[in-house]
Amino acid sequence: MLVLCLLAAPARAAEEDEPLLPAPAAEEPAPAQPPSTVVQLLSIDPIWFIYQTASFRYERLFSGSGTLTIDLRIGRAHVTPESGDPAYDRTLVGLGLGYHFYLHPLPKAPLGFFVAPGVDFLRRYKTIGDSTAAIFIAVPFVELGYNWAHATGFYAGASIGAQYVLGNITDDISGLGSLHGLVPRVSAHLGYAW
Repeated sequence: MLVLCLLAAPARAAEEDEPLLPAPAAEEPAPAQPPSTVVQLLSIDPIWFIYQTASFRYERLFSGSGTLTIDLRIGRAHVTPESGDPAYDRTLVGLGLGYHFYLHPLPKAPLGFFVAPGVDFLRRYKTIGDSTAAIFIAVPFVELGYNWAHATGFYAGASIGAQYVLGNITDDISGLGSLHGLVPRVSAHLGYAW
């Protein structure tokens, strides 16, 4: 029995000499991350498809509550008037510049409500047979709108406002008419925000 006690004693002593493992530290919650800020938006305006024109917009954060917008429009269509006038080809190219003043500063801008002044410059060509008329159109505008983005980056925006159309006919041909006056403005944008 004495032998058994002696044999067991070193084992017990070895167990007592082993350092105790430190208790696992409690996991600290991760620090709160600031909301990610959207800096750029790229979109199309589906309303322009009615006019057989593609309208693209690039919007970039310029200041804490404002963005600079650049619009590009390109379109071509063959038009057959119902009035019996001759058919013609219509081509449109345009560039628009605007500034969105967001009613919410960072980190919300460029999302939320905004007021936007700007101007569109359009060049429209109308071709009947061998004759072509060209018209340069300047369109100053102001609009009120709202932009929204999902966490996946999907972006949607809409706005309404007023614009004043100023047209200058360079070569008149039958049926071009004049373009000028105050008209409503409606825009919708679908795209990606990052």
